[in-house]
Amino acid sequence: MWTLGDKHPYSLEALNQLASIYERSQKLDKALKIRTQGFACRSQFFDRVLWVTGENTRQSYITLHKPEQDAYVALLMKLKQQKTGAQMLNVSLQRKGLLLKIASEIQKIVELADSPQLTSLTERLNQARKDFAALTLAGPSGETADEFQQKLLKLENEIDELQAKLGRASRIYQDTTRKISVDEVIDAMDQNDVLIDFLAYKDKTERMLAIVVQKDAQQNARINLVSLGRVVALRHAVSTYRGAIQDEGIELEELIETGQEVFNAVWKPLQPYIGNKKSIYLVPDSVLHLLPFDALVDENGKFLLQQKDLKILSSARDLVVSPLARNNGELLIVAGPDYDIEYLKKEKKVILDRRRRGTSRGGIAAGLRMASVGLRSLSFSRLRGAELEGATIKKVSNRKNKASVIHSLKRAEEQRLRELKAPPDMLHIATHGFFLSTDESLIKRLLSLQRGASNRLPPPGDNPLLRAGLAFAGVNKNAPFLGDIDTDNDGVLTALEVLELNLIGTQLVVLSACETGVGEIHAGEGVYGLRRAFQEAGVESVLNSLWPVSDEGTRRLMTGFYTRLLDGQPSRIALKKTQLSLLKTEWDHPYYWAAFVMVGKKN
Repeated sequence: MWTLGDKHPYSLEALNQLASIYERSQKLDKALKIRTQGFACRSQFFDRVLWVTGENTRQSYITLHKPEQDAYVALLMKLKQQKTGAQMLNVSLQRKGLLLKIASEIQKIVELADSPQLTSLTERLNQARKDFAALTLAGPSGETADEFQQKLLKLENEIDELQAKLGRASRIYQDTTRKISVDEVIDAMDQNDVLIDFLAYKDKTERMLAIVVQKDAQQNARINLVSLGRVVALRHAVSTYRGAIQDEGIELEELIETGQEVFNAVWKPLQPYIGNKKSIYLVPDSVLHLLPFDALVDENGKFLLQQKDLKILSSARDLVVSPLARNNGELLIVAGPDYDIEYLKKEKKVILDRRRRGTSRGGIAAGLRMASVGLRSLSFSRLRGAELEGATIKKVSNRKNKASVIHSLKRAEEQRLRELKAPPDMLHIATHGFFLSTDESLIKRLLSLQRGASNRLPPPGDNPLLRAGLAFAGVNKNAPFLGDIDTDNDGVLTALEVLELNLIGTQLVVLSACETGVGEIHAGEGVYGLRRAFQEAGVESVLNSLWPVSDEGTRRLMTGFYTRLLDGQPSRIALKKTQLSLLKTEWDHPYYWAAFVMVGKKN
């Protein structure tokens, strides 16, 4: 079977077929051995091939092979052993946010290539990866199987060596490419911590599970797998509660009842494994990205905010990778853009020279054209409250003697973020966020092409990182031309473009935008993608909104938050103390205090 190499698509398909035969024969241990081997080989295949495909084709690859991953996860859930718990956590570490991870890695290479000392290294790495992918897909050509494997091994070692050299030159590249193991995650946990990593998968229907990790008194790891049932039921419960929270006229009893329903669906099954521990790390998935966990209501009518110290992570790897050294820069505020200004002259509404940033800009433009059905219809109304919010934060920073700069209305342009000479200490963006749904007709066409293909390079797909982003000045005038004009200042900053920003060591980014935490959940990359992109760009923590809050409610929350933050309190603690303080006032409704969620590193 390995004549073509154990990472060749045909070899991997043979493993899938063999595992399915063992499962139908109820030989689950043998099936698990084969599926574990197949998962490892597919992960290596992705690492070889996704690097050299286009922005959109990567998503097609991930979508095409998602059923293979789901079959592995479903089998692990059937067995539910300590060993399978560790394997499940490894699935999450390897595959959550894979599309963004690859995109981030490529962007770091583009940036490193700008350094004359590193240009040769990056060119050699890119060529080695292209050769590696081509060999993996083509298989042997005249040589023996052993000779072919030696060729692959030589290229693999060359890539590892080049990556190590680049990693020594760039801490952020080193962090992006670092492979994190399950043991490292466990070692990073304290005895008082609990890690809950949620994972959605398909087993006839879409289902949700929780990987619950903790240590006992002897520092031995305990990993339990907990089924949370069908995603459709969770989606209904989360949607109902979010709707209730945003209804300012709802009776308190009804709100508590609705909050307890979500608590019973999501949290109650986890309680036997959490016990009295208060330090809880959460890694959401699918619809749970949209859930305000702190606002869940327990059996005694108390919010989880009052009972537990919940810390949201984008990935369990964030327990291991330490934040970058912080900047001592300014607080940059971009608030209340004028979406209707027309600052791009008509003669410039053409694709501009991409040489300054290599091929990545051209790839983004092509992706924007592919996503143009939704993007070119973008239109946003003015956010007067966002202007006031920016001015309020500027006043707080002045009072606390924190250097700050504010850009509003026509000055609130996308290029303000692209032209940073130095990363800010903090960045506050108050604008509209957007998450466009996928083009279903495109998806159907892609699936049809994939079924008839030779299983090598899938056709270009629909990249969710280009359908999620933030709106800046001029977007309403530029929207009809997106993909055909210079993407540096078109008024749209996509999640993919966030990776290009100079934010290395920025302590905090606040996305006080209408629903920056909401949107379609696309292969784990939707809402995850936008806020994770800021972290991949070098940001320590991201605070984003789950629903639009009243101007006065946002002003009060932000005033309290920034006052505590600029007094030196860590961002997580500043947010929690502000939320708890609002609970003691007339602003105690979760509509006001639960709208913002902090996502960050362990610290």
